[in-house]
Amino acid sequence: METIGASLSAAKSTTSATHYSSQTFNSAVAASWFIRTIGIASMFCAVISGGMIGAALLIGVGVYILRSTEVSPHKPLGVMTIAGGILGALSPVLAILSRVVLFVAIIVYGVNILGVFSKEGINTSTWKEGRMRVRVGVAAAALSLILLVVTVLLTSYFLAAI
Repeated sequence: METIGASLSAAKSTTSATHYSSQTFNSAVAASWFIRTIGIASMFCAVISGGMIGAALLIGVGVYILRSTEVSPHKPLGVMTIAGGILGALSPVLAILSRVVLFVAIIVYGVNILGVFSKEGINTSTWKEGRMRVRVGVAAAALSLILLVVTVLLTSYFLAAI
């Protein structure tokens, strides 16, 4: 009889843990989708960083940021990304600078969301999935930043050699 009671209490504790809910945790789960999508899109921005195609891609990412959520912290990033895309078509330095700001913003925002996941909703299915999405987005943004820096350094090295 005691083993049945112990298994029932264990089942109750696992079911209550899978349905964790708080405002900050729910916001972090919603933000995890945003970070993953923007992180992966940032890889395209790093690879295609020049010319009109790169500017159009950056403008598209900015529009996505503006339209994806109604959270006010994302609005300035979206406007800055669109402005960086427009000005980046005119100046390669501004194109690189706007991409660096975008990549760093994704990394910082992702690390903040990982901080929320380290404190709330631990061991739930949404915690595991959300944490993995944030990790993918932050890793993609960090890889994009490294790729952009290496591209800029190699380009400046080869242009100086000519």
